Amino acid sequence: MATEPVTDTTSSTLTDARLVQRLAAGEVSSVTTLYDAHATSLFSLAQHIVDDQRDAEDIVENVFRQARTEANRFDPARGSVGSWLLLITRRLAIEHVRSRGGGQEADVATVQLPDPARRQQFEVQTTDEADHLRNALVSLPRLQCIAVELAYFEGLSPSQIAERLEHPVEVIRDNVRLALHALRASLEARK
Repeated sequence: MATEPVTDTTSSTLTDARLVQRLAAGEVSSVTTLYDAHATSLFSLAQHIVDDQRDAEDIVENVFRQARTEANRFDPARGSVGSWLLLITRRLAIEHVRSRGGGQEADVATVQLPDPARRQQFEVQTTDEADHLRNALVSLPRLQCIAVELAYFEGLSPSQIAERLEHPVEVIRDNVRLALHALRASLEARK
């Protein structure tokens, strides 16, 4: 596949996917534009999971380092660049939490749910959209809201959530599924 000549990578006409293509072709300066577009949301997620500002900053730095090395594996058919970067952030943050277990690996497992990158067709890009998502999350039934937060922000598996909340695993899986459908519908209704 021939690459186009490199032009201004800060142009607002470049899409995230195109920036990742250029990054895969060795144009490291593309990472700056991606950083400017996504660092805030990635930091927010990392901060929420690790609960430490410096660690969250390190995680975001590592996300972009990893994005540079894995750019050729990004598949736009599976989801947006933002989703891809958020998944890397989540994985690195959970790995960080595991590593803090004092030598013993903490029992933090990835959630056995559909891959959000495959299913997400929207991105929260404005404060208004973020507020809407936050309001949609807190308007969910309490068990659904808590289950989603534990799954996606703390990285707990359905069985770990079930144990913590003292509910059967099937109930937790159903509640997470229902919550994700409700959040998706809420966000799609705004479009």
